Amino acid sequence: DDHFGNVQRAARFAFQREISQIDKPLLGNRFAVATKTTPIAVNSAYNFTTNTIDITAAILQPPFYKAGADIAANYCAIGAVIGHEITHGFDSLGRQYDPQGNLRNWWSAEADRRFKERTDVLIDQYNRYEILPGLMHNGAMTVTENTADLGGIALAHAALRRALAKNPAPVVDGLSADQRCFVAWTQMWAFKARSERLRFLASVDVHAIASVRAVAPLLHLDAFHEAFGTRPGDPMWRDPKQRVVIW
Repeated sequence: DDHFGNVQRAARFAFQREISQIDKPLLGNRFAVATKTTPIAVNSAYNFTTNTIDITAAILQPPFYKAGADIAANYCAIGAVIGHEITHGFDSLGRQYDPQGNLRNWWSAEADRRFKERTDVLIDQYNRYEILPGLMHNGAMTVTENTADLGGIALAHAALRRALAKNPAPVVDGLSADQRCFVAWTQMWAFKARSERLRFLASVDVHAIASVRAVAPLLHLDAFHEAFGTRPGDPMWRDPKQRVVIW
């Protein structure tokens, strides 16, 4: 009968439990409480300290997932979301945590150099996307999430190819499985907002604007260009020398 009090007590308990773990190694069997999202939020998250991924109940619906739907669509929608979160374990933040969630940098100097070399290319490319007239994208602010987007769709497509090696998928509505995969990715980012909202997001959101997320990662995938037969001069063409492969 005391909902507010229960929330306060639960928050106090969780806080004290976290404080008690300072300067102690993480327990591998510690119950991982989702702290970044809730079941009713259409969201997903990677937890560095527990090395776990949160996939909410609310995200398990179209356009992210549909039971019994086309395998290509599910792999490259919810599968890409999962791949996105996995990639966070291997980015500039994930490098700071070991598999047990302890704060420990496990990258070599050479790995760090090569990673930065590749992400710098992404920063430069994303800086060139125009959100509104005169408003350019902030590639540096969004580079971690952009890297995860690229890793997510690349992993999802690779997993799809592996699944289809044993059970090839038919052409549906004139689209091959590869084509449907990339279409499913773009459909996840359907978004409509007023210019004021876009300006706000551009100034504070560490994710790219939805219209950029829908397109930018695909341009780095050889498989995308093969699937749609892009050629130099096409709007979606990117020279192979400018395509980035992080991992």
